[in-house]
Amino acid sequence: MAVLIKTFQKYAGREGNPLCLENRELRDLVRVEMPTIYKCFQSNRKGSADILRMLDTDGNGKVDFKEFMSFLAKFAVAVDMSVVHSVETKNS
Repeated sequence: MAVLIKTFQKYAGREGNPLCLENRELRDLVRVEMPTIYKCFQSNRKGSADILRMLDTDGNGKVDFKEFMSFLAKFAVAVDMSVVHSVETKNS
């Protein structure tokens, strides 16, 4: 848990509010810390603005820690479901 908090704090506030990620901060975080996700968005011609819109549930143009963690939880569930589906398909 501490790693997630430190990672968020490492990028948040570089351009202003230390409690939120601005577009560029979010892009840098995803590009460096989550390169697979970043590559998916790049290959689908979606950029950091699309990532921001997806994560910014309150529509304020920034991603706070709650929104960031919500995304990580949903992503973890999606990965788990993909792995389970892969195992089930393999065992069928």
